[in-house]
Amino acid sequence: TLPFSACANMSKNVAAGCDCILLDVKYGSGAFMETKEKAEELAKIMVRIGTHFGKNTEAEISSMNQPLGKAIGNILEVEEAIDTLHGKGPKDFSDLCLSSGATMLLQAGLYTDRNKAIQDLKKTLEDESAYKVFRSFVHNQGGDITYIDDPKKFPVARYVIPVRSVKEGYISEIETKQLGLTSVRLGAGREKLGDVIDPTAGILLNKKLGEKAFKGDVLLTLYSERPGMGSLVNQMLNLFEFSDTPIVVGPTVEERIKLDPSTDSFVIEKEE
Repeated sequence: TLPFSACANMSKNVAAGCDCILLDVKYGSGAFMETKEKAEELAKIMVRIGTHFGKNTEAEISSMNQPLGKAIGNILEVEEAIDTLHGKGPKDFSDLCLSSGATMLLQAGLYTDRNKAIQDLKKTLEDESAYKVFRSFVHNQGGDITYIDDPKKFPVARYVIPVRSVKEGYISEIETKQLGLTSVRLGAGREKLGDVIDPTAGILLNKKLGEKAFKGDVLLTLYSERPGMGSLVNQMLNLFEFSDTPIVVGPTVEERIKLDPSTDSFVIEKEE
């Protein structure tokens, strides 16, 4: 099944006609691949396929043992993306964007120095030129840019339910897959064909891995138009594990993988 999934994914990327392909291959409790080793195996297969077809192909390995960023759900994620383009996004989400952006600039031959590429990308957030490009994308596709300029115009779900910690400690584990399934139950996705997606539904993560939580602190917030979702609170509490001592959270992008055609061997660049 691993080679089949890789071929299915890469067929679309190759058919798109682009010269460079960057793959974000995730592993962990919320990802298709449960272990880093399996993610590396999948990444190498897809990189080899892309290289075979003459595409400059690389893969980034990143952990999905917690949600990327803090938002799960349609409007919540759009708002988070807008915040990020204003330079105010969650650190892990911003780091991934900068890492992937720098890799693509290097692939395209526009930069030779990774640190320089990252610094210049940061400037596009600071001077809001990145935000202006996104705004023009929305405008050119007929979107209402007043929502981009003022995200407070987006509707908010009828039911906003905070889930407060009953323990104290450092967040050491989060069941990411179950958070995704819960967001579907709230209305953010389809449980069956024909279901209508609620754009206001979702989950906002208030505490991430490694952060200290005290009793009464909000761990996450549920958003839904559906009544009775308060019954999920205890289930949500069971998705968090705590440690009495601080834990180390690694970089968002853990390593990059590419194929050296001259030696037909993989080059793995690990992130410190």
